[in-house]
Amino acid sequence: MKEYGIHAIMGGAEKLYQQPPAPSNELDWSSPVPGPTLAPSIADFNHTRVCSACRIKKQLTAFAVDRSRPLGRTYVCSMCRNSQAKRDYPRKGRVLFPGPPPSPARDGDKKQARQRVNVLVRTGKIPHPNLLPCFDCCHTWQVGAKRHEYDHFLGYGKENHLHVQPVCTNCHRERGLRRGELAK
Repeated sequence: MKEYGIHAIMGGAEKLYQQPPAPSNELDWSSPVPGPTLAPSIADFNHTRVCSACRIKKQLTAFAVDRSRPLGRTYVCSMCRNSQAKRDYPRKGRVLFPGPPPSPARDGDKKQARQRVNVLVRTGKIPHPNLLPCFDCCHTWQVGAKRHEYDHFLGYGKENHLHVQPVCTNCHRERGLRRGELAK
């Protein structure tokens, strides 16, 4: 039985069918989008989806692209995926490698004593001297003002390498002059 034609006989009764229009390559200017129209997908009728994690109805743009899914989007919204990832993989923080183990302390070695204090500041074990007030004059550091330094107030003996006080540059110079470390 021919489906399209002038007459078709179905169940003994004659029914008249119209010939379908011939396919055309011309653009249909009456439609809002010129060109051949495609069959609408499910996403065209429903621009929302319910997140399977938070059970909230959200726009499709709130879901990540996943071409293996029927609507081309994931089932869990991006906010839920991000919060789940943060919960499952907590930040480890910044890891500072301490470097090689320190060599044994040498008595009277100024350079080694200063390096040991600098390593403690760099690894965050002690605060930067600018963050602390001067031990002598209570000066607090501000941008553009004189900087603060750590002073080895007990000397540079191997047992005193880590015994320091924060002082401003003026007070550090005065201490050095009193101890006879600096010439006028």
